[in-house]
Amino acid sequence: MRRSKIFIFTFLFAFIGLLFCGLKVDATTSTSNLISVQGAQVRTSGTAGIRFVGNIDASYDKTNVTAYGISIAFGEANNIDDLVIGGTVNGKSVLSAQVSSLDGTKYYINLTDIPESMYGQKVTSRAYVVDNGDIIYSDTLVTRSLGQVTLTVKAAG
Repeated sequence: MRRSKIFIFTFLFAFIGLLFCGLKVDATTSTSNLISVQGAQVRTSGTAGIRFVGNIDASYDKTNVTAYGISIAFGEANNIDDLVIGGTVNGKSVLSAQVSSLDGTKYYINLTDIPESMYGQKVTSRAYVVDNGDIIYSDTLVTRSLGQVTLTVKAAG
């Protein structure tokens, strides 16, 4: 009986030690289907570049929203949870930019000074808001080729 109590105590102590010292617990990212990124467009006014369009559903309570943003990764993101502020996708840092206001339910982030060597590169984007100090991401991603966006706009005149 005494040996079984010692075994149980040792087992519990080791288990608790593993929980606090050895195991990594990933935090859950807050998401909302009321936040989305519509994709990319070519920006022709001002400095030319690729314009990403974020959208906030009209029913989203924007009372405590202080910023609207889009995070961008070069290449396709295989894991949605990697495409966050400060994240890394395909070995490259995620780019993130914010604005403080909406144009109706939309907001825009511009990627400029794109070198020609990157025109064939795919980019993946994800929208987010800063709501009451918390970052809430869209629960979807959009992947586009920079060249594809350019050709689509050119074809449309």
